[in-house]
Amino acid sequence: FFFIKINLKITKIIFDNFEDGVSNCMIVKDIPMLSIYSFLTLLIQILVTYLIATSIGLDISIAQAAFVTMVSALVTIIPITPAGVGLGELTVTAIFLMLNIEKNLAISAAILIRATYWVLLLVGGIFYFTTSKK
Repeated sequence: FFFIKINLKITKIIFDNFEDGVSNCMIVKDIPMLSIYSFLTLLIQILVTYLIATSIGLDISIAQAAFVTMVSALVTIIPITPAGVGLGELTVTAIFLMLNIEKNLAISAAILIRATYWVLLLVGGIFYFTTSKK
């Protein structure tokens, strides 16, 4: 019973923080800057995918890198595993295989591309836990 009370308190804190974050994002004057930041983040992710793929010898276009990035991002929201672990890598590999890329290169590229998400999570987590809340 004690653990249930703790879990309910933690869940309420997480939900309240999430609700505050969403409410703060919906301030009309901030939407243009949030849109610009989101767009720039997406462009950087596409560029990272393209650079990783070309650095290991894959012959893909920016449009194909954008497709890989978008599908990978969409797959990560499917709540099968945390952050789409496994499913994301399989999806990226499958896309590369559909683009007629050799199997070993496709797997290598998928692992390297998806590793960038884990680096972002790690760095973001460090910043979250080390910065003071305003």
